[in-house]
Amino acid sequence: MSIYVIDGVRINAANDRVTHVRWGQVNPRNNQWANPAGPGIDEVIRAVDAIQGGDEVWTVFPVQGQTVLGPQVTVVVYPGGLEGIETADAANHPGRTMLDLPRI
Repeated sequence: MSIYVIDGVRINAANDRVTHVRWGQVNPRNNQWANPAGPGIDEVIRAVDAIQGGDEVWTVFPVQGQTVLGPQVTVVVYPGGLEGIETADAANHPGRTMLDLPRI
């Protein structure tokens, strides 16, 4: 099992759904990117596949010049069967949803 974090998203303005994520695997021992080049941009389905494959995916948010851990990410299924992602328990994390992440 790997741990990934998302620090930015691309949103479809027509439906407010995440289309792309800026993310990367992290080393939980030192909270550093596993890839020295840092995070990369992928289509959202890659994050869906990671979660469904047993990996953990979390959000991180910039707060007063620091990076803080946000809620874990979960898979959602939209009408028509299209899969996407959202923060787990979004109603209890105001200001820490996918829509609150920086845009890429």
